[in-house]
Amino acid sequence: MFNGNFRHPLDNLIRDDRLFMLEAIIPFVDDRMKAPLAMYIKIMELQSILSALSNKDYVNSCGLCKDLNNQDDILSSLAGCGFSDIKEQFTNMKKAMDMMEMMNSNSMNNSGDMSSDLYGSVKDLFDEYDNNNL
Repeated sequence: MFNGNFRHPLDNLIRDDRLFMLEAIIPFVDDRMKAPLAMYIKIMELQSILSALSNKDYVNSCGLCKDLNNQDDILSSLAGCGFSDIKEQFTNMKKAMDMMEMMNSNSMNNSGDMSSDLYGSVKDLFDEYDNNNL
């Protein structure tokens, strides 16, 4: 279950703060008016988002054009969603990916020396990881 103050990336495209104010008062509206008000807000948000998506400069300024190949940004974005159980999993995935990347770079550096001691290589890898994350 969601736990936190996450602001959805599409909310950055909504230029009309009055819609957020209307959302804030939904709990105080008469029960018969909650559903119509919620539908009105969502329709207005959808119109605002679709309008904003047609302006590439505005979309870029809202931070919605990121590199699909940047795994760090993807994991950071997912970890920032506020789901506490998933956040730790993504953090661990990121650490594992960083370690694999270091292993790959270390193996490329040592590719000419096939007789290198495996234990020494693994120990060097962990030492390098520790030194980079202090």
